[in-house]
Amino acid sequence: MKRPKGVAKGDGTYEPYEQIMGKERETLGKTLARRYRSGQSIRTIAASIGRSYGFVHIVLRVHHVELRPRGGYNRPRQRPAEEAQTTTPEPLVARRRRTA
Repeated sequence: MKRPKGVAKGDGTYEPYEQIMGKERETLGKTLARRYRSGQSIRTIAASIGRSYGFVHIVLRVHHVELRPRGGYNRPRQRPAEEAQTTTPEPLVARRRRTA
């Protein structure tokens, strides 16, 4: 038996290239927004529902979800104070050029 268009499979995925419109898209958008705000990545969400990164990104933008910056965790740029003091380089000494 074929399932009606716009209704997710039992596992929450959709057929490839299937248009999702109306109430189903609104419901899906709220679900995706909740999952993204809880910490899941766009790629993880896209893989779990069988849609593309772009589709999930557009749905999140339409639902006014503030997207996290790209790149993941960035390490602190400064070293701790005691480590910075112990590894200071020796001062450079200027050398004269010999002239012949």
